[in-house]
Amino acid sequence: MSITLLAISAATFLVEATAKHLLGKGLDKLFSEDEFQIELNKVIENTLSEYKFNFSIKSEEGKIPFYDSQLVINELLKISLFKEDGDVEKIISELNKSNIITPNNTQISELLNIFYSKIQENEKLKLLKIEANYKTEIFSISQAIRQLNSSVNTTISQISTDLTSEWKRQLDVYKDNLQQFKPKTALSLLIKLETAIKESDTFVSDKIDSKLHYLKALCYSILLDATNANKEYLYCYSKDSNFSVYKEKVALVYYNLNNPHKANELAGEIVQIDFDNPIANFILSMDDNENIFYNNIKLMPEYIRRNKTFKYLILKHIQKQMNGLIPLQQFLIDDNNITTTESVNFDNFHTCIYNVENAINVYITSNLYINFKERTKSCPILELIYNECKNISEAIKDSEVEDLYKGVYFWYYLADYIVNDNKDSLVSAKSHLM
Repeated sequence: MSITLLAISAATFLVEATAKHLLGKGLDKLFSEDEFQIELNKVIENTLSEYKFNFSIKSEEGKIPFYDSQLVINELLKISLFKEDGDVEKIISELNKSNIITPNNTQISELLNIFYSKIQENEKLKLLKIEANYKTEIFSISQAIRQLNSSVNTTISQISTDLTSEWKRQLDVYKDNLQQFKPKTALSLLIKLETAIKESDTFVSDKIDSKLHYLKALCYSILLDATNANKEYLYCYSKDSNFSVYKEKVALVYYNLNNPHKANELAGEIVQIDFDNPIANFILSMDDNENIFYNNIKLMPEYIRRNKTFKYLILKHIQKQMNGLIPLQQFLIDDNNITTTESVNFDNFHTCIYNVENAINVYITSNLYINFKERTKSCPILELIYNECKNISEAIKDSEVEDLYKGVYFWYYLADYIVNDNKDSLVSAKSHLM
């Protein structure tokens, strides 16, 4: 679609979507909807033209740049105009189902910054007095894109395009096993597929090769085999060093292997294109002096500090330091925004585990000890532990990972005993003690 048609469609969409805001700000008295649409159309067309000229993205493998998608442009510009009405889920859904090159944090920011400057240059539209700060919304989009790019479904769909129908079928079986939490079986199938591809002398690009090894890394990760998972992540990065998911994983590998030089080098590269990346910011904020580390964290935007991955990395750091700095512990207690996951699947499994570990940490470090005489007294954090552990335990029951996560069952039964006064669960909790 041409820039002109994109701009006209976007302007029409935004006028309809923002009519209530015009009324709310009394701007409907300054110019009509027709005038608003004409001015908006000019601004959008100039924005897209300037962005394409300065930051053009090459189409690849049948995919188009994000700025050529009508829906993505509509929703991004809506976020810029009226932040609370932007629909991040629509953007991610479009990126997931369409052949669109997913943008990074910097690319989205550059587009919205141009749009903002064009609004300010327009004598009529600058009366909207829109805010220049939409970093929180961009962060939400970039994190959703990150989850999309690292998901099993996305990885398999990107591999399948270059494989025979039989190998595609094997990948589907692999995916089914993963979703049933059978990573041992899935790993075995993947190794057989890898062998079959090599023996066939079929050419496989480095990108496809890296994705096959990434799927192996996911299996090792949920099996708690960090050594082999790390080897696979390093291999993935060696084959496709530009893919942000691999770069994040390898930065963490070096951090956990106590190689701060390599970890910081990669984290520095990550923030060049994803300035608010929680993993990179955690690594770059690290300092041997715990007080400096804590002060670095305090300087970060709230949306980074409240990110689940960021807080989980802090928790792991505290545990590594044998309970670490008191202010860091207090930070996790004070910023307790943990929510229960509606349903547990392979892609969000580690997030669910993060939720439980963070909640348990808050429960214990807050000195919320069990009062056996009043144990059913409301305790929101323990109720959250119960609900999340219940969801996880039901998802992995009779699976290949059930025995690896006995702690989940222990806390599920203990919380059931305390929250629901289920006395039988106390015996079950004891049976799952590590």
